[in-house]
Amino acid sequence: PGSWQDSYGLFGRRVNESAPSGPVMSEAEARMGKLERQAIGELGLEPGASKADVKARYHELLKRFHPDMNAGDRATETKLQNVIKAYKSLKKAGYA
Repeated sequence: PGSWQDSYGLFGRRVNESAPSGPVMSEAEARMGKLERQAIGELGLEPGASKADVKARYHELLKRFHPDMNAGDRATETKLQNVIKAYKSLKKAGYA
């Protein structure tokens, strides 16, 4: 073997290459942008959820947090607004 090192990985593996650090993203997560991942999380779903799952969860949360269903409790209003905003961003991105 020669005395040179392929430190940039031009000819294969790097000399000091190690396993990736941090959590590994699924294929579905990798295709989603940061905003979409946050929105899917706001709805309590996992990346890769189907459009039908997203819509069903959205309607479920609408009913749960709607002021009429909570005796006018304004504490759930913020959560409702976040759910609506998350669904709109997912719909705009084509996930709903």
